[in-house]
Amino acid sequence: MDPPGIVPIFLALTHRRGTAAMRRLALQATLTALGVIVGFALFGQAILDYLHVSLPALQASGGLLLLLVALELLMGKSGQIGATPDEDVNVALVPLGTPLIAGPGAIV
Repeated sequence: MDPPGIVPIFLALTHRRGTAAMRRLALQATLTALGVIVGFALFGQAILDYLHVSLPALQASGGLLLLLVALELLMGKSGQIGATPDEDVNVALVPLGTPLIAGPGAIV
């Protein structure tokens, strides 16, 4: 968790919104991160056991997903085709709440 490091990203994502909307988004992002962290702290191991997923398997699959994202970035593929304006997108849940505030480092 790095709240001071997230401030520039938060401002870049919400600069066109009013002060009230920015406060609402900050609260939503914080509550989302709190829910994710508490949920994984309480039920994370039980969920992995129920799904019969080992921690090394989860780490390997996460690494493969990061590799795919990196390859898409290197190839120049963009997921911005048909993107909606900034005002219509709720950035509090993704990317602010998770993975930026409650990312893999905070969950583990």
